[in-house]
Amino acid sequence: MADVNGVFLWYQCFKKTLFIIGALLISLNEVYSLICYCAGHCPSNQPNGSCFARPNSQCFSAVEQVYNQDTGLLEDERTYGCLPPEENGFMQCKGHLVPHQIPKSIACCSKEDWCNKHLKPNTVVRTTTPSPMYQGELMSYNGPYNLIICLASVSVCIAFLAVVVFMICYRLMNQKESRRGYLDVEKKIIGGETVKDLIDRSNDSSGSGSGVTLLVQRTIGKQVDMIESIGRGRFGEVWKARLRDEYVAVKVFYTSEEASWSRETDIYKTVLLRHENILGFVAADIRGTGSYTQMLLITDYLELGSLHDYLKVCVLDLAAMLKLTHSAACGLSHLHVEVLGKQGFVAADIRGTGSYTQMLLITDYLELGSLHDYLKVCVLDLAAMLKLTHSAACGLSHLHVEVLGKQGKPAIAHRDIKSRNILVKRDRTCAIADFGLAVKYKSDTNELDVAANTRVGTKRYMPPEVLDETIDTSQFEAYRMADMYSFALVLWEIARRCIVNDTVEEYQLPYYDCVPSNPSFEDMKKVVCVDQTRPAIPKHWSTCETMQIISKVMQESWKQNPGARLTALRVKKTLLKLEGQNKNEKVV
Repeated sequence: MADVNGVFLWYQCFKKTLFIIGALLISLNEVYSLICYCAGHCPSNQPNGSCFARPNSQCFSAVEQVYNQDTGLLEDERTYGCLPPEENGFMQCKGHLVPHQIPKSIACCSKEDWCNKHLKPNTVVRTTTPSPMYQGELMSYNGPYNLIICLASVSVCIAFLAVVVFMICYRLMNQKESRRGYLDVEKKIIGGETVKDLIDRSNDSSGSGSGVTLLVQRTIGKQVDMIESIGRGRFGEVWKARLRDEYVAVKVFYTSEEASWSRETDIYKTVLLRHENILGFVAADIRGTGSYTQMLLITDYLELGSLHDYLKVCVLDLAAMLKLTHSAACGLSHLHVEVLGKQGFVAADIRGTGSYTQMLLITDYLELGSLHDYLKVCVLDLAAMLKLTHSAACGLSHLHVEVLGKQGKPAIAHRDIKSRNILVKRDRTCAIADFGLAVKYKSDTNELDVAANTRVGTKRYMPPEVLDETIDTSQFEAYRMADMYSFALVLWEIARRCIVNDTVEEYQLPYYDCVPSNPSFEDMKKVVCVDQTRPAIPKHWSTCETMQIISKVMQESWKQNPGARLTALRVKKTLLKLEGQNKNEKVV
């Protein structure tokens, strides 16, 4: 009987040895990640009901009986997820064969992605008393003959494992040499350039004007390390990331927003778009891992965030208000300007990792965030207000104007101006961002390039001609004047956060007192078109000459008749004059 048991145990050990060796050999060719369905066991950073198993891992479906306090019954509770490599062995996936006090079971698979979604293991109530057959085996296991057989089997396993480890190390060394060769090529191509160097190269007007090469763009995309999510919107998610020891902002577009990513990338690739009041563009990329695609747009990181967020928390003095308004106007004016000349190329990239594709758009990282967020927490004095308004106007003016010269920049209308799409730089000036709806115009060919995009602008900021559908979509000037209406509402948001005679208003969105928090087209059409209501001008503004002029600029820019509105260039010049006067008064 001992001999029979010994042979049986030897056979069991040998079978397990073959299983382990086979699994190790198979792992040499498995360099991809397995995608598993997850529920109740999802990692915190793996949304959408899926997780990525590391090489040699498996998917699992587990069931356990839990007590329901409401019904007083034991009910099955199912969980799904990924097993780490160190837990995907024979014993882990066969763990349900061991008796448990609480009935539970597990099933594993690795033949294909999502293979565990339809696995439905059943709980089985087991006795904790071993069967007579196993009792006999366990009793005979203590014999020296069985021990010798097991030791011999273990020795064979160790020998095989040594061979396998040698093969793995040899393969890894070859891969390391290949990687080293790739890095050498990368260094020769890129050198020690910083993010600023790459941004500057994207606007290089010398030579061929080709900007950053396609190979360099792809290299940039692979070097981006995501740090934390800093915002989420209808287009996707914005992440703070690191590129070459510098912070950048990465917009990750939803797969349904490919048109927005494509349009914004195309706008950023426009020659001479680079401007101090336009969000700095680094690169764009698409990458995939097989199951889904990520479209990335990489820009400067502005830590103060959007103007919307900034105004929520900050109060402005006159100088700060003028600085904000002027910088925003400069950005819009730059958008509206057209530059005629030779077309150039700015870096773009698409990358994949085998299982899914990512589209990247890389820009400067502005730690202050959007103007919306900035205004929520900051109060402005006059100087700060003027700085914000002037810088925003500069950005808008740069977009709107067509400029003649060797390098060409078409006139651009933004079509979605709002405080959330204007970021606040560290020096408290504005930078205009988000060009997913932008329109380009070339006067020499009378060509109007409208985005093929199903997205629409933000209803709260829509001008009357868009709400009542009377806008002439064949004329670029109509889009430019629509921007000015929206910009006037942003000026109103900034001005409310400015301290005037020791009084400051709470941050609010335009028409906060007229429409609900998420207004419909009908809500906005009634208020803006039928009632012709505009945001209220606080009475105490009339006691300050600067605020009187700011109020007049707003009112002349949100007029019902688009043709009567001020241009971005006119607003920029007015705010620049106010900013200069405010500085002179301080000196005196």
